[in-house]
Amino acid sequence: ITLDATSFTEWVYVSLSSGQIVNVTDPANDMNWDLGFHRWDVRTNGGLSGGGQGAALELNETQFDQVTLAPESGYITDVMLQINMTGMPPVMEDHPANSELAKWMNLDMSEMPPIYTMTDKVFIVRTADGNYAKLKFTDYMNDTGDRGHITFEYVLQSDGSRNF
Repeated sequence: ITLDATSFTEWVYVSLSSGQIVNVTDPANDMNWDLGFHRWDVRTNGGLSGGGQGAALELNETQFDQVTLAPESGYITDVMLQINMTGMPPVMEDHPANSELAKWMNLDMSEMPPIYTMTDKVFIVRTADGNYAKLKFTDYMNDTGDRGHITFEYVLQSDGSRNF
């Protein structure tokens, strides 16, 4: 999936079961989304972000095909995080998001322009309905080099198992 998450004010929501971007007006009560994206920020439909079972876990693995089983425990649900909702200069605000999925991108703002580095890790996402997906972020730019265009690959297990 590739999506445009360049807006500083709007979240883009994805259903992993349909593989599509979905329109969500009330994320806290809508069960039709699994992941939400805002620039580099990611939320799951669980914890403070939604009413589902959503959560995430970073694995110590960079090879997507090597992940064959979702762990039984250790998943992190969404909490309040400081998110830049204005652009430059940044104004940080509290918004629910997933601290575990925040690990997909390192952003070094010690110099300008900022330095972006992907961590190359595989994540397990528990979906809103309690199924599991393995997920790996593969890009954060479009073909012209504009940042905020997120691409990721995933495999969803929709039968309730943890096997991939």
